[in-house]
Amino acid sequence: KPKLLIGSEDQQLLKMIQMIEVLIDKGENPENIAILLRSHRKCRLVSNTLIESGIQTSYYHEKLFEKSVIKDIIALLNIWAFTNKMEHSFLRIIKKFIGIEKMMELTLLYDNEETDMSLIDYAMIQDGIVGSNACRIMKKISSIKTNNVLELVWEILKIDNFYYSHNDTLEAIKTCEIINQFRELADNYHAIYLNKKIEEFIEFINIQFIIND
Repeated sequence: KPKLLIGSEDQQLLKMIQMIEVLIDKGENPENIAILLRSHRKCRLVSNTLIESGIQTSYYHEKLFEKSVIKDIIALLNIWAFTNKMEHSFLRIIKKFIGIEKMMELTLLYDNEETDMSLIDYAMIQDGIVGSNACRIMKKISSIKTNNVLELVWEILKIDNFYYSHNDTLEAIKTCEIINQFRELADNYHAIYLNKKIEEFIEFINIQFIIND
């Protein structure tokens, strides 16, 4: 049942912590506990306060999910897991290698073909740059065999050499920091939901992306 907290900010935070601790002590699953707030500033404040009190949260600032590198990682995760976002994710990734014009040409050909093949399978049998890149991408992704969230994230990062850079520019350093934030998210999820299936982790990531989009 929803609870409305009143009082000063510090009073509300203290009451919130007490209420959550009571729920957890009674056996409530932490993933069933939700806190609704009006701003990202308050979300960050509450999340940090709960973590300092030993209560893990699944809140991440929206800017993490706005970054192109994170969207690429999420796309690769969805392709690996064969989710309903798989084909859209595939187009995002292959566009990086063949360009938007070739990608649009591919989708038009696929629509006109009226084939029973999936878009990805169709792309893989194309000649030239489209087919070669489609096959390369899918071969790398399908080679990942793991049931561990942390191993999956690491292997996904290795696919596109996300950490590799020819320079030490501020932008390259920021990209590494963003990737590390995502890995921290995966680490926290793994620590809290050790027995969850990988598919549930990817669903969790997709929900976080939608919330913060």
